[in-house]
Amino acid sequence: MELLLVHNNPYLCPGAFVRPHFENVSGLGEQTSLFRRWLGSVIDAFLQAALLLTGGAIVHLAAPQVLESTGWGYRIGAMLASWLTFIAVHGYLLVKYGQTIGKRLLGTRIVSYARHQRLPWWKLVTLREGLLYTVVLIPGLGPVIALIDALAIFITDHRCLHDLIAGSAVIDVQRNDPAFVKPGG
Repeated sequence: MELLLVHNNPYLCPGAFVRPHFENVSGLGEQTSLFRRWLGSVIDAFLQAALLLTGGAIVHLAAPQVLESTGWGYRIGAMLASWLTFIAVHGYLLVKYGQTIGKRLLGTRIVSYARHQRLPWWKLVTLREGLLYTVVLIPGLGPVIALIDALAIFITDHRCLHDLIAGSAVIDVQRNDPAFVKPGG
């Protein structure tokens, strides 16, 4: 495998790997750390799980036979409930600022990789979030795709599979960014 020379540094040994530079076109921020991306995901997952568990408890009280089903109808219903919960909780912030609640709390946001501008809502909802929500339902293949999505972050530019598909990146929010929220206010 031949590496392309992506630098002009005469002091590097031939074939040395240089991490590609993330070009900051707009001055709004650099790519965020892996830890902050992970922590934002954990915050979002706990928030969504709490809401889904609450909804599941309500459904169990109202119609217990629904939760006893294990067929495709149940899987599709669970996926729709999860997706609708995600949109209800994060939809406004995603469309307005490119942030979920976890990203907002940690001062990160989703932007287009090429221009550092907010992604169109349809790319956020369909390509970045919705596609994998649907694919993980496929028995056998779904968990493998979810694992590949998560492990892709260790590629040189630190983007997950859903970022590569949507052409997005997660950056740190700077003070001059409209998505910046002052701590405690």
